[in-house]
Amino acid sequence: QYRQSVKSHTLEFPCGQVDKGESPRKAAIRELYEETGYVCKKIRSLGIGLGWIDRSASRVCLFYGQGAVKDKKFKPQEKIEVKPITIREFERLAVKGDFRQLQSFALLLLAKWKFGLII
Repeated sequence: QYRQSVKSHTLEFPCGQVDKGESPRKAAIRELYEETGYVCKKIRSLGIGLGWIDRSASRVCLFYGQGAVKDKKFKPQEKIEVKPITIREFERLAVKGDFRQLQSFALLLLAKWKFGLII
């Protein structure tokens, strides 16, 4: 996705806002679908943290999805190219410096610690 703040395309995990009256879990499911067209068989909460502790007290609700399946009828509403990758590809991209959304590393590490997932 093109990000004006860094004037380049970035590789990042789906994310977004919780709408009024919506639970964080429902928001995670909705944002994943809106941005990628994928639906997960299982969505697990990783907890709530602070995203930009030096600038804001806003909460960040973290979720880990498993068993993602693409909806073949999905029609993108946003200019986002979806690029599914394996954990090993993610590691390679991160080490190479091509994945720069640093808070995403916390998602995978927390999933490993909390659920014993192999990453």
